[in-house]
Parts: sequence; C-alpha cells; structure tokens
Amino acid sequence: MSDDNTIRELPKPVRFGFIGLGMGLLIWFLAMVPPFNHIVDTFEARTYDLRARLTMEDRGDQKIEEVVIVDVDGRAISKLGRYQQWSRSYWVRLLDVLKRDQAIAVAFDILFD
Repeated sequence: MSDDNTIRELPKPVRFGFIGLGMGLLIWFLAMVPPFNHIVDTFEARTYDLRARLTMEDRGDQKIEEVVIVDVDGRAISKLGRYQQWSRSYWVRLLDVLKRDQAIAVAFDILFD
C-alpha cells in the first residue's frame, strides 16, 4: 500500500474533515500572523457592505417616520445629579414610558458601571 492510496482509502467524511481542518488552520494563520492579517482585514472591510446587504431584509422604500432621542441634558443633571449616580429606577421608569408609547427599539449610549 503506497502513501497515495492511504489517503484515498480514508472514508470521505474523514478526508473532508482533514481538508476543513487544514483550511481552518490556514485561515487562522492568515488572520493572526502579520503581515498576512492585513490581507484578511482589508478583505473583510471591502466585503462588509455586500455581506450586510445580502443578509438584511428588503424593506423597499419603507422609511422611519419618527425617531425620538432622549437626551440627558444639563437641566436633568442639575436636578438629579450626575447620571452615573442615578438609581436604576430612573432608567426603569424611562423604559416603562417608552414601552407605553410603543417604542420599537431603545439604545443606550451610556456606560453602566
């Protein structure tokens, strides 16, 4: 039995497993080792928009009619103190009001330590 036949005699799933493992290691090497990681980063950056478009739902010409931004302004800070020190109950009350008004999505641009 020669070495060439040994690989061919392996079951197909095992052969494909070795191929997948080899490709995975190659991709890991390209992603982690300079200067090759620059190639992977460039490819990812150039294909991101395409991948995002392919995975997003088609909403046609549907537009968002109303966006509400709730801002922590100087008046709130002077009345309630720095927002980092606010009780979580303030945030819960805000979320309750937004839920009552049927907010579809809420995002916080605040670090909660």
